[in-house]
Amino acid sequence: MEMTFALAFVLTNLLEMLVAYFLLRKREGLLRILAVVLLCNLLTMPYVWFVFPALLRLPYFTVLMLSELFALFLEMIIYCSAFRNAGALRATLAAVAANLVSLLAGLALT
Repeated sequence: MEMTFALAFVLTNLLEMLVAYFLLRKREGLLRILAVVLLCNLLTMPYVWFVFPALLRLPYFTVLMLSELFALFLEMIIYCSAFRNAGALRATLAAVAANLVSLLAGLALT
């Protein structure tokens, strides 16, 4: 199934919001979690989908892994900054889990 950016953006946000909420709900508010996940994806998904593939003339899997690592590290920093009540370890775990779930879903659907 060929996935469009818009569909991927919606699916990524839904999955990552669910994962982040599940892991952070006892220490962070729902609206904060939703807003931070949305912000992260607004900042990273255009790079993952458009910038990295256009700039890197490497095999697809290599570009995918490099762009996903970029997104993960940026989102880990944002999660740790935004979710101070949860603590750095839990915020990092939430970023890793959310990105892993959305990556695996994307791979499964393509």
